[in-house]
Amino acid sequence: MAHKLIKNLKKQLHMSVLFIALAFGAVVLPSCENATTKQKNDVAVQEKPVQRHSITNGRAIENIKNVFECDVPGWRVTAQGTLVGDDGREWVVPAKSSYENGLKATDLFNECTGVLLENEDGLAVDKVPIVEIDSDGEVVTGYFFGDNYFEFYVNGQLVTVDPIPYWPFNTSAIRFKAKRPFVMGVKMIDWSENLGLGSETMRGVPFHTGDGGFVAIFKDKNGSVITSTDRSWRVQPYYISPLLDPSCVQADRTSRDCSVPPKSEAENAYGIHWDVPENWGLANFDDAAWQNATLYTNEDIGGSIQRPAYQNFTGLFDNPGHDAEFIWSENLLQDNLVLARKIIE
Repeated sequence: MAHKLIKNLKKQLHMSVLFIALAFGAVVLPSCENATTKQKNDVAVQEKPVQRHSITNGRAIENIKNVFECDVPGWRVTAQGTLVGDDGREWVVPAKSSYENGLKATDLFNECTGVLLENEDGLAVDKVPIVEIDSDGEVVTGYFFGDNYFEFYVNGQLVTVDPIPYWPFNTSAIRFKAKRPFVMGVKMIDWSENLGLGSETMRGVPFHTGDGGFVAIFKDKNGSVITSTDRSWRVQPYYISPLLDPSCVQADRTSRDCSVPPKSEAENAYGIHWDVPENWGLANFDDAAWQNATLYTNEDIGGSIQRPAYQNFTGLFDNPGHDAEFIWSENLLQDNLVLARKIIE
């Protein structure tokens, strides 16, 4: 009896303490959310339209002299470096990449490996490796041309990387097996020689602002086009340079386009960086703050498509029946790291 009385007193005391704590906002009630729900919510990270950017100034410290070497005319050093922003965060420029560990796409045209197909018909498609995302999915073949470098993802899983990060230009392909709906994601990097300054040596100009551009087309096992790069892709830049005045990008703007032409004497140019969302390649990632891809003509892309790496495959990318478009963000010149994604239903 005494035991029961003590038990009731303890219960009343506990309820009194809880009532007082709630009244003063001192207690957070346990969540009814189970572990599975919490895990799903953790995965469904959404990028906020307003995200604090980090500003860097001047040339980066070179950490990697070369991630790729090739002994052919036109080859360029592909270095990586780091620099610290105004908020203390350290940034890799031109961007973090998976080049060294990623599966290289199969060559259609690559002067460094000696694969120089005259057209896409020369590719033995059945010899291209298949990266399995879903065991019960369909096999899709993707064909790529990028200025300069790309990484291709499906449902957030890295499928392949561009065999050449910088120059010379190249064309490649990959096969993957995935079940619809699935998300295709592309990390696009415009590499640079002047690390942290977003520029390169070109036509005698030491700080020439480079440009980007990416085109791809995807076919099913029968050779029918599933999709290609077009305006329906969603894109967002995460590294902008060179800039003489970083205030042109406002923290409260959804659009990150600066559109302020840089000067050639840009040794002390600024760069603006944003953290890449960890789960940007997943289906439940909220890309509402992103924009539809900006389309660029072959003339906009310029000299890179005048080379055999592209010209040999105009029947693939510029087919009148299904013309694949060059895509990028709003600013082809200053946006050096751009993410793109598209859901295939």
